[in-house]
Amino acid sequence: MFLSNQIQKHKTHIYNLLRKMLIHFYAPFFHKKEKIT
Repeated sequence: MFLSNQIQKHKTHIYNLLRKMLIHFYAPFFHKKEKIT
């Protein structure tokens, strides 16, 4: 049960990290089309 909880936290951390990377990568393309606040 503890191990499962740790794995879930790890997956969430990786997901957040990938999401940040994607946002930084795609930001210039989005800014060209529309202004994001």
